[in-house]
Amino acid sequence: MTLRNISSLGTIAALLLFVTLSSQAAATRHETGAAATGVNDGDHTELEEAMEVMEDELRVLRKSLKDQTKQATSLKSIVAMQDAVSKAKVQTPPMAESQPAEKRADFVKEYRRMLIRMGKQLLDLEELVLDGKTEEAGVLFKEIRNMEDSGHERFTDDG
Repeated sequence: MTLRNISSLGTIAALLLFVTLSSQAAATRHETGAAATGVNDGDHTELEEAMEVMEDELRVLRKSLKDQTKQATSLKSIVAMQDAVSKAKVQTPPMAESQPAEKRADFVKEYRRMLIRMGKQLLDLEELVLDGKTEEAGVLFKEIRNMEDSGHERFTDDG
């Protein structure tokens, strides 16, 4: 190996170290900053973003569940909703602040339980879609949609 090759290897190693440390620093900033507070760097909170994902994917599912040939689309939307539910359930709904102090913890617990139920229903929906049970999936989709609507009525100001 020549001196030039050794020098190049040193440069590559330095670059790899820099990239690794930069990635770790960015991840740490994310974990200790926005994610920990539930606030996103943009104009929306993580909760708002999760709710937007759920709304968007419900629109997709409304159409794709009716068509057996769009099974992959339905499954992708269901998984996106499951992810959004997982993110949303650990957040505090904004209306919690307007609850009397002695009822606030129960309000947040009720909110989380509702999202746990939705997560379970999404798992059931995923299984129905996988099994090609279009009619049953449509019925469960309506239940999920109703749950989402009643959740908005209960846990948001604009219900």
